[in-house]
Amino acid sequence: MARSETNVVQPQKRGLMWAVSLGCFLILAAVLLFSSRGKKTEDDTDPDGSVTAAGVMDQIGKGPQKTASVSAPQKAQLDHVDKETMATKAKGAVVGTPKIVSANSVQINGQTFVLWAVLSPMTNATCYTNGQPWKCGVESYKALNQLISQHTLLGCYDKGVDASNRTVAQCYIGVEDIGGKLVRAGWALADLDIDHEYNGQQSDARSHRKGLWSSQFRMEEFMGN
Repeated sequence: MARSETNVVQPQKRGLMWAVSLGCFLILAAVLLFSSRGKKTEDDTDPDGSVTAAGVMDQIGKGPQKTASVSAPQKAQLDHVDKETMATKAKGAVVGTPKIVSANSVQINGQTFVLWAVLSPMTNATCYTNGQPWKCGVESYKALNQLISQHTLLGCYDKGVDASNRTVAQCYIGVEDIGGKLVRAGWALADLDIDHEYNGQQSDARSHRKGLWSSQFRMEEFMGN
């Protein structure tokens, strides 16, 4: 009878030992897993406390999380002409991204400059070619816009104020004087009452009947400084 009781009790003790061992193993595994996840969370966090992209992906669906850090947008790349324009700042020019105000004026950093020594048709000016009217003022405006939009920066040297108390400036894209380029292309006239610097460009445009010189126009529809 005693032997029979021993045979019954021993398997129960053995099962209890296995259960205790399994429990200890599960507890140890849980502790290790918790420690590992805690370290991973720290590794996925930048020194400044923001969560990296890998950290965000790992935490999706796991409750509140920090916002992933986002890089600042890249600034527009300056080409070699823009770098030449930027260099004019050291020589006293106002440099910045230009906005066109009219066919003979631009704005940089909130300051408006009238192009020095040029006459441009007003926006509503009409020219005539073989008796046919066309909006030469609009085309002159477009020509200035096309010239300036090829690059990011414009540099303007303050030349004082005109009779209307507007700031007059000689403006450059790189080393190119945009007033001179407009005159050479025939989309502005040299204001010889101000200076004769653009007289050569005007002679070239006139002889080749470029732009405005391909038509008849009225000087009262032009604006200058």
